[in-house]
Amino acid sequence: MLSLLAARPAQSKPNILFILTDNHGAWTLGCYGNKEIQTPNIDRLAKEGMLFTRAYCNNSVCSPSRATFLTGLLPSQHGVHAYIPQTAQIGPNAYCVIKEFRTLPQILADSGYTCGLSGKWHLGDV
Repeated sequence: MLSLLAARPAQSKPNILFILTDNHGAWTLGCYGNKEIQTPNIDRLAKEGMLFTRAYCNNSVCSPSRATFLTGLLPSQHGVHAYIPQTAQIGPNAYCVIKEFRTLPQILADSGYTCGLSGKWHLGDV
């Protein structure tokens, strides 16, 4: 799961909590109509915040999808088309595969937000 947390530095800026889960279909959540699986906390966040009903997966692999969420670009634009190999993620030769692009956390930070990440990254060294 990926979460992007933002503190409210000014009253005019809303708090932002971006939750991205890996291999998780909308059908598994109550807020999307599932009557059997109980997800009250996520349902409450969806009710009080924003629920996307027309969002589509741009790539079925996790790294390209994360790169798209963070850059706003399609895989053909940011260049991440598959799972990022271990050589890019760890060790002395690690590198950030989307470093050349301005990312959502950078845009939010430039607007006065404090941002953080918890969970899976798989886009290289940061």
